[in-house]
Amino acid sequence: MSVVSMTPSTLTIGLTTAEKVAGLRGDVTVPLTAITSVEVVPDALTAARGLRAPGLALPGRRKIGTWRTRSGAEFVLAGRG
Repeated sequence: MSVVSMTPSTLTIGLTTAEKVAGLRGDVTVPLTAITSVEVVPDALTAARGLRAPGLALPGRRKIGTWRTRSGAEFVLAGRG
């Protein structure tokens, strides 16, 4: 399971080894100044929109990786349940 931690200046998502392999990336660290909004959605699997590049998607079960749209990109780590 991923671990989310915060310092006074950064937000870090520590991925498991399997998530790193599936998402083709390492842990995610974001400066707090770069976060402009946060949204809680009832179903994260359907909320992720765009083209996956790179990453892994198991339809209806799991999404890990980067989803790209015309307006930008977002890192997605979502599972059913």
